[in-house]
Amino acid sequence: MAQKLLFDGKTFLSPKPMPEDLYRDAIIKGMTMGNPWLPFVLYTPLITLYAWLALVPFSLSVPSFALCALCGILWWTVFEYFMHRYAFHYQPRSKWGKRILYVMHHGHHQYPNDERLMVSNPWVSLPASGIFLLAAWLIMGAAGFAFIAGMLTAYLVYDWLHHAVHVHNFDHKVFQQLKKHHMRHHYRDPSMNYGFITTFWDRLMGTKI
Repeated sequence: MAQKLLFDGKTFLSPKPMPEDLYRDAIIKGMTMGNPWLPFVLYTPLITLYAWLALVPFSLSVPSFALCALCGILWWTVFEYFMHRYAFHYQPRSKWGKRILYVMHHGHHQYPNDERLMVSNPWVSLPASGIFLLAAWLIMGAAGFAFIAGMLTAYLVYDWLHHAVHVHNFDHKVFQQLKKHHMRHHYRDPSMNYGFITTFWDRLMGTKI
């Protein structure tokens, strides 16, 4: 791989997209995706289906549905923080481990303006959502559909916003706060500011700058 992988104290950063020759060598084919709207195409029908299953066949009340969906949204912020901190920033030793982490996150740090590396790939997110759905069903029963509907909604917001803070500069107070928080993670200290939808977990865990 032409550049060193991340977090060895000598992080390589480029304002340009990853060169095509490096992209062919470093990226596992099919594991990147540049279209920020594709997750909406895939997950909006699933969210609608899960909401319908919870409310109609399983007759979950609207207040119960809202509570479970809110729990799913809150759980996503927890998962997002700890996944980013401990999984995406992990330094594997094996060659394949390094390649997989490079595709999933390390490459994005080295080429933060490459849109192919900004949005989560369905080959990763779809199986993960299926595992969460199974776990939610086993733990919560029919309420698990509402929980996952909320979680996937938060995931869509996360994926789109992550893309947006890298390629847009909307004049909105909350957007600018999120952008500032995330850019500090990229350009000031990649061992800080892991949260994205919310800065709460960074504040709680002492990783906010």
